[in-house]
Amino acid sequence: WVNGKAGATIRTPGGTDAANTLADWAKKGYLPERANASGLTAAVAEFTRGKGLFLFDGSWDAQNIDRAMHGRVGFIPFPGGAGGRATGIGTSVAYAIPAKAKNPDLAAAFLDFMNTPEAAQIQFNTGFLPLAHADSVKGTEGNVMNDIASAWGVVNKGDGLVNFFANSTATMNDTLTIQTQRLIESATTGPAFLDALQSDWARSHERAGSGP
Repeated sequence: WVNGKAGATIRTPGGTDAANTLADWAKKGYLPERANASGLTAAVAEFTRGKGLFLFDGSWDAQNIDRAMHGRVGFIPFPGGAGGRATGIGTSVAYAIPAKAKNPDLAAAFLDFMNTPEAAQIQFNTGFLPLAHADSVKGTEGNVMNDIASAWGVVNKGDGLVNFFANSTATMNDTLTIQTQRLIESATTGPAFLDALQSDWARSHERAGSGP
């Protein structure tokens, strides 16, 4: 679905369960009352002040969270269903050397360095999970980044990495945001939520002429 394969749909049993579960959480009061009025920065701040049990977030906020709650916070990947694998969003940052680069050898040397254990530890120390050698990095005792590295290993070994749903079409980020906000304020239903996402996907890929 994310990669635009013809005939793909998000109206799956898993998609339906996920949408209905999120709507149910909102109805039961598991989400903050003003969730739709809070940005990620505010949500992180509230979480570090003890205003939440779980925070769904990426590893990019780990360093700030660890500074505020060192030794009192952990990280886990999304668990699968009964007997399912743990999942996580894959990294989306990429580097390339332009064909007309003035210093391609220098750029190549930089990319080579970025794939060394030394660079991996430097990235890890500054709060980022490295793509290469993530299994060898180590933070200080009690650092939440250690949990993230362990979770990465579990997800990666289990082939549980998935792409960002928002990348499936040029407009999906807006559609996903708007429809999720409507879902958690009971302005739409789980099935209607999935229909809206699928309609955006169909408009984009039918126009683009997706291949098999």
